[in-house]
Amino acid sequence: MRLARADAIAATVVLAAWVYVWTHPLWGWEVIPYLTLAKTALGHSWAEAHGWVYDWVRHLPDFWREDLLQRHFHRAAVAKDPESLRQLAVFYHANVGFYGLLAGLLAAGLSAGVAVMFTNLLGMGLLAGASWLWLRPAVVASHGWRRWFWWLVWLAIVLNPLTLLVMRASGPDGLAVGLLVAGMYGLTHGRWPWTAAAWIAMSLVQPITALLVVALLPWACVRAKPLVALLLGIAVLAGGLSVLFPGYGLPVLWQHTFGFPYTYPAGVTLVWEWPMYQATLLARLGDIGMVELAAWLLTLALAARMVYLRTPWWGVAVALLAGAIVREGMFPTLWAGDVVGVAVLVVLLALRPCLRAGKGLSFDA
Repeated sequence: MRLARADAIAATVVLAAWVYVWTHPLWGWEVIPYLTLAKTALGHSWAEAHGWVYDWVRHLPDFWREDLLQRHFHRAAVAKDPESLRQLAVFYHANVGFYGLLAGLLAAGLSAGVAVMFTNLLGMGLLAGASWLWLRPAVVASHGWRRWFWWLVWLAIVLNPLTLLVMRASGPDGLAVGLLVAGMYGLTHGRWPWTAAAWIAMSLVQPITALLVVALLPWACVRAKPLVALLLGIAVLAGGLSVLFPGYGLPVLWQHTFGFPYTYPAGVTLVWEWPMYQATLLARLGDIGMVELAAWLLTLALAARMVYLRTPWWGVAVALLAGAIVREGMFPTLWAGDVVGVAVLVVLLALRPCLRAGKGLSFDA
């Protein structure tokens, strides 16, 4: 009875989170190339896909329509030229799993906005479900204030501002975060098929996120040798997607994202220079939001505490954090999607000694 009651409450919380995500979408500009790529994957020409996606944009609420069409002269120019959008879509081409999923949803008859929001709901369901399964034994077995503590931990994971921000955004970040957490749940609870399926899907949805799990290789070589083959396969998959869908090079990507946007990036050639990298990185660090900074500091503090106390899974926490730092060094967006998944996992791993031991924990020593 206690377990059924706890599951019913958790399901109600997830439903409420889904309703919030559904009713408060954040339409970023990247939704335009992703939907266009999905449409072209279904056999439409770039001109047809361009007209279709901008017809959808023009039916969005006023704020989002003006933002996507006129906030910058670059956006207004792209709205008029399918060739410009085709060249810009190259920046997003490697995330084949995300727009492939969108293509499947569009083929099933869903509208553009509903298809994108479906991926957000899926990401939220994976994150909330995996973290609930992780904490459920402690919630059910505890009494008094301890039970309330575990409930508050789970609610903080699911309903904190960073999680809700990522899950509302119109890109692959929310789905990638959900798959990351679901895969780690499988690893820490002896459900390796879950880990393999979740992390391979994550690498297809957003290949750069594979850096987080590939960073586990040194730990796996010592503590979990059967995991090495999976991690190497993920590294090959993510690297192969980058080779199969090449972009315009990291200097062009940095300048386009953090400097000035290119309307026709195919004709741009830049040479990587250390001063440019250093100046851009320092500028990005200076622009980090306070909530994101707090999440990074919390993650660093918990990982440092795990190392100091040599708690179980401290090596995994350090590897995840190292992978996140390397990813930021490569592409410092410094937004919520870059830290929320790692922060959730480090919190769960740090609290693991307080949880009742599960089954299949062969790497806790």
